[in-house]
Amino acid sequence: MNAPRGLAKKVFVVWPPVWNAFDAHVAVPTLCGYLVRQGIPVRQLDLNIDFFRYLVAEETIERQLNGHSAPLPKKVESAVDFARRYFEIRRSPLQPGYRQRVSEDAEQHLLARALEIFNHFHPQTAFSTLGIYHAGNADSSDFIADFAAGDAGNPFAAFYRGGFLPALEDELPSVVGISICGSFQLGAAFTLARMIKEIEPRIRVVCGGAFFSTMPQALLVLRTADNLFRHVDAYVLNEGERPFLRLIREVFSKLPPQPGPNLVLNGQRELSFEPQDCLPPAEIATPVFPDDAIPKYFRPVRRIPVEVSRGCYWGKCTFCNLAQGANERYRGIPAEQVYRSVQTLTEQHEASEVLFSTLAMAPKILRGLAQRLNAGSQQIRWNAWIRPESGLTREDFISCRKAGCTSLSVTPESFNDRTLARMRKGTNADQLIRIISDLRYAGLCGGINLIPGFPGETQEDFFATLEICRDLGLRGEFFPFHLLKNSPIYRDPKGFGVLLRENPANDLAVEVPYVYARDPEAPTGIELIKAAAWRYPRQVFADDPLGGYTFDFTAEPSPVPAVPTSPRNQS
Repeated sequence: MNAPRGLAKKVFVVWPPVWNAFDAHVAVPTLCGYLVRQGIPVRQLDLNIDFFRYLVAEETIERQLNGHSAPLPKKVESAVDFARRYFEIRRSPLQPGYRQRVSEDAEQHLLARALEIFNHFHPQTAFSTLGIYHAGNADSSDFIADFAAGDAGNPFAAFYRGGFLPALEDELPSVVGISICGSFQLGAAFTLARMIKEIEPRIRVVCGGAFFSTMPQALLVLRTADNLFRHVDAYVLNEGERPFLRLIREVFSKLPPQPGPNLVLNGQRELSFEPQDCLPPAEIATPVFPDDAIPKYFRPVRRIPVEVSRGCYWGKCTFCNLAQGANERYRGIPAEQVYRSVQTLTEQHEASEVLFSTLAMAPKILRGLAQRLNAGSQQIRWNAWIRPESGLTREDFISCRKAGCTSLSVTPESFNDRTLARMRKGTNADQLIRIISDLRYAGLCGGINLIPGFPGETQEDFFATLEICRDLGLRGEFFPFHLLKNSPIYRDPKGFGVLLRENPANDLAVEVPYVYARDPEAPTGIELIKAAAWRYPRQVFADDPLGGYTFDFTAEPSPVPAVPTSPRNQS
């Protein structure tokens, strides 16, 4: 019998499905940039966009249809017709004088149709461009472990066997890191961990990312840990660079990994969570993206995400669970360092747009960045999200516009002063209206976010917010209020008039069920959106829960019909 091959002193780092189809995430590329700087041989795999490309491949679509004789639903049949016409056109020769076969957004239409087909043939899951929904209880580690345990009914298994696993078997890295940003990646991540161990049990599988960093206690609950460590050797918490590097070096040296700050090993029953053990700005690396990843995203113009800061300098919003751990320590990356990253990445990936990535861009960072871009020779288009700070001026926004900025999106969440105060946003409606008006003057007003259904908000409060959006001609997204585990509201439910209704079986739940203590019939965020769609039928869109809830008041407003008294009367 041949002796088993030795494992290579090499690391795979994976971004698993399902993130989104339009923009790469900056976390894994930045981690890989740090590892490369430390001399670690690393291969990065963006399996998220590879999975979306797998969905839209003609081979995948036809394989699902092969041997299927039953009539298809009309919507699926229409999707199949579109996909087949698309591929037929792509194969046809170009007519003289024409440069393209299809419109710029044709691929996005193809993606929508491919999702329609895939979801029909995989009824246990429902995919959108923003995530995955399971037919079972995805908040339970029991369900996730069972889902990941086999290939039957698991849409990720065939995808992994067709691409990732042959590469793994060929190279046999010592360590595979899997980054999990949210619950929408759990099924894919743990399926991957199981299949890696089936190929080679000696490979160390390490999970990290924002999901477990916001709820690390789950790793110490016996039942949950038994499920989560079934095919995983360790979890990295907080910022991953230092603990992951430490573990890699121990594995390369053939030493057993040791417990340490922000690292949880299988069988460990104590948590060493060190939120301040994070990188200073000078050590944050320029992201290293896989060479072929950026062009695969379904965006007509290539856009690169670049970090400008880490952490949240505000950290007080009562609905948010992100302002903990390393995010409590705000670190702005120097403008010159950001500028060099922009130069490197736009040239390397032939990109003309940059998304400046940050939880909250401080005014000082925004001004410094605009000043450096205005002083340099780099010609780019860029956009970012900002907090509506009182110190921001019309002149700041004009400077950003001159520096290549195309939009600055704001997160007001509400235009109602009472709701804003309970959210602890540190602003008021007049300030928000002034800042957004200045953004509009500079031609930079991007989309905004609203959170309907925040505890204490009435239907009248919400409609007043929408009237301001209408007057200002705004567009954006609704994010119905969900009570997040470890948020300030979760820690003080009585202070916000809610009663928690946690289910111990839902040990991976980020969203916590609740009821209003004083008014159990108070409308939920989704009910408010439905009521708004009744009132503004051409501006508010509430019928696509997989794709999100949106509004657009930029066009001429339509007449406002009467609204039934209670949003619960809406179906």
